[in-house]
Amino acid sequence: MTLKEAYLKEEIWHRKIIIVSLYHNAQLLKMGSQNLIETAKYFEISIGLVSENLMLNKHYEEIKDCKSRNEGLQKLRGKTKNDNITEDNQNV
Repeated sequence: MTLKEAYLKEEIWHRKIIIVSLYHNAQLLKMGSQNLIETAKYFEISIGLVSENLMLNKHYEEIKDCKSRNEGLQKLRGKTKNDNITEDNQNV
């Protein structure tokens, strides 16, 4: 099974992060360089998603128990659901 096949088959969000990061870093070691565009093309995902995956992977221990990718991103940004509600209310 290729990493792309594993990525498409995987249902757990944080395991997808590991797969993309593994591919990106393996290509970096193998070829001496690897950019976000090449990784995005391989997985047929956006460059932004690749970038977020690499960032989330660096903080894996902090976010692995989050229920969703969004929750993981919010945690890293120091926000909780209550913070978002407060911010939304202030913008009204």
